[in-house]
Amino acid sequence: MPAKPVVFKESDVRRALRAGSKEKFPIDRYEIATDGTIRVFAAPPDTKFGTELDKWLEGHPDAGQAQGRQ
Repeated sequence: MPAKPVVFKESDVRRALRAGSKEKFPIDRYEIATDGTIRVFAAPPDTKFGTELDKWLEGHPDAGQAQGRQ
């Protein structure tokens, strides 16, 4: 069975990414459907983005402080 032709262009994806990054809300994800539809989903207002280290440090407030010797 032959592959379906691509119905969107790289420039379409770039345009969607650029538009999403200019908005004032955090982007949760992008979806590109087989029919060429590109959807941009905003993250819920209480969503926190960060690395696993950032999440761990939030739960361990003393871990981020430098420990100096006296």
